[in-house]
Amino acid sequence: MQTLVDVSNHLSMTEKTASTMCRTLGIDWKNKTLDEIREVYILDLREKAAGRGGDDQGELTRARIRDTNASANLREIQYFESTGQLAAVEDLEPLLEAWATMGRSEFLNGINKIVADIEGAHGVVVDRVMVDGYAKAALDAVGDYPARVAQRDSAD
Repeated sequence: MQTLVDVSNHLSMTEKTASTMCRTLGIDWKNKTLDEIREVYILDLREKAAGRGGDDQGELTRARIRDTNASANLREIQYFESTGQLAAVEDLEPLLEAWATMGRSEFLNGINKIVADIEGAHGVVVDRVMVDGYAKAALDAVGDYPARVAQRDSAD
């Protein structure tokens, strides 16, 4: 029966490394021949070299998945770009700003018309500061797009 020193010498490694390797691979070195231990060790090395084994297998698999997903996303972007379905942010920015400005204007005009109708129909005076406060809060909640762009651009 061989010793752990025999196993380490047979595999050209330190005794500590041989012990760790036997434990990791589940090798009962006391009841296996040196040839059987070498065979298990070599098969493990082959699996690791092929990317199918070892401690880093999970991370390697996750990296391959990320790479596959990134490649698929890139192909999808290239497809949409080639079919004209992908627009650059620089091209959309002026359109979005014009849309947001028009939306704000229409919202405020609607509020003014509602206030005027209430005052005319009921003979009351509506507190414009209160109405303007509610309108401002609503616009802030929806997003003050042109002002945010101006702030962002001035910060750059």
